[in-house]
Amino acid sequence: MTQNSDTHDGVTPNSGTVLSGLLREQARKRTNAEYVRFLGGRAATFGETDSEVDALAAWLTKREVRSGDRVAILLPNRFEFLVTWFATNRLGAIEVPLNVYLRGAALAHQLTLTTPRVLVTDLAGWQAVLAAGTEFPPTDVLLVDEGGPSNTMAYAEAVAWGRNQGQRQEQSSFSETAAILFTSGTTGRPKGVMASHQYIRTTAENWVRHTECTSTDTLFNPLPLFHVNAQFLTAIPPLITGCRAVLASTFSASAFWSQVSDNDVTIFNYHSSVLAILLRTWPSTVPQHSLRLGMGAGAAERDWLEFEERTGVPLVEAYGLTECATVTAMDLRTRRPGSCGLPVNGYDVRVVDENDAELPAGEVGQIVVRPRSAFLGFSGYWGDPSATVKACRNFWFHTGDLGSMDGDDYLRFVDRRSDAIRRRGENISSTEVEAAVREYPGVVDCAVVAVPSELGEDEVMVVVEHHRGGAPRPAELLRYLYPRLPYFAVPRYILTTEDLPRNASRRVLKAGLRSAKVRAAAWDGGAVLAEMEQTVGRR
Repeated sequence: MTQNSDTHDGVTPNSGTVLSGLLREQARKRTNAEYVRFLGGRAATFGETDSEVDALAAWLTKREVRSGDRVAILLPNRFEFLVTWFATNRLGAIEVPLNVYLRGAALAHQLTLTTPRVLVTDLAGWQAVLAAGTEFPPTDVLLVDEGGPSNTMAYAEAVAWGRNQGQRQEQSSFSETAAILFTSGTTGRPKGVMASHQYIRTTAENWVRHTECTSTDTLFNPLPLFHVNAQFLTAIPPLITGCRAVLASTFSASAFWSQVSDNDVTIFNYHSSVLAILLRTWPSTVPQHSLRLGMGAGAAERDWLEFEERTGVPLVEAYGLTECATVTAMDLRTRRPGSCGLPVNGYDVRVVDENDAELPAGEVGQIVVRPRSAFLGFSGYWGDPSATVKACRNFWFHTGDLGSMDGDDYLRFVDRRSDAIRRRGENISSTEVEAAVREYPGVVDCAVVAVPSELGEDEVMVVVEHHRGGAPRPAELLRYLYPRLPYFAVPRYILTTEDLPRNASRRVLKAGLRSAKVRAAAWDGGAVLAEMEQTVGRR
């Protein structure tokens, strides 16, 4: 793998420099250069951001926030999110970003588990907290909206008070926990991943190397800041290179190209669903743009190639999770369609069997990861040591993902173990079936899941998201798929919808699709499948 220099434009990496210290360095070097722009909201320079971080850190100190305390952030993408994050870290405290779409017991669980000293939120978030009925009240609630209730404090007043209190000094070590980030919950209850300053910074530095990002770049991300992608791979790289970040409040396929064009974006981040939706809601003409690269994860090979052909923009794929944000990646010289790239600096990656024995090239097994240096991986699950031990057995983090390595050490992602399907004695990759379904005209996206079979194994069900008023006929879709998939992988059940259930990162929530209620609403193509097997034969 080609390696670039560890010295980036503007900042020389130093393992002793924590995240807010990187901001301080850029504020000194590029005081008036724009750091971040929130579409529909505020833009700020490095200097302005650092000044407001100091002010809020002073207020947090007044409220007795100390090293190791948690500060929860329940906000959409907006400037106050970044300020709270870095002010928290400047005091050695721990940022806890919460999903703004959480409600009820899920929200109460994350607040109760992390017991934050301060909650920074907007009015909608505070109402959600009250409605959740959590028995844990934060010490202070800082509200970024004006006219908040009397039991909250105003963010603007806190910052105004802190402006005359002097510069805050860094109190963190690179090895200490900087954030507790909850997993996306696509396969089960979210867990709180403890991420050190070193882990976050190393992830961003590896991303910088593979994108060859410099101070002249503008990064674009429409994904939420309460997840790894926007935090590690968009908010931190400007603190390393001096480049600019542009964040949208939500992903919008219809607005994507104008957002890119209007902001002179050169690099955008994506994941599989974002790319698939963009391709299937393509404008008649793509505006002139300055994109030079896209970096993401999970793109089907067909989508990867089609996007490049239609835009001329090269894509580089990576693989990672919240616990190990980017452990394999391509760069512009190591691109290989259908793979997730090579292991990046600082990580060993293997594919193993059920006994953790390494498998030969080409064989499918579980992907496991091991950092080569301290604090390059996650530091465990907050409040759940048993889950930490289970995930990290034999000194390797077990991702729960299936994949294979080729003879050149390129990783190929196959499926989530929980999404894998076994039917008629054969193992089926849901991602391969989904790739075939997406080829059908009118399909925007889809999700393939296992549902119980009367024969004791699994049946395959596909939930198809389509354009409004353009639902495909299930029998015709099945006949389309039959010659394109192994007979045992052709879905028996088909359900059409205008909106798949998704989390805030636009990833499909498959767990809810496996319910008996969803299956009962689906079209049963068993008779058509039997007819096809008799007339066409098994393929």
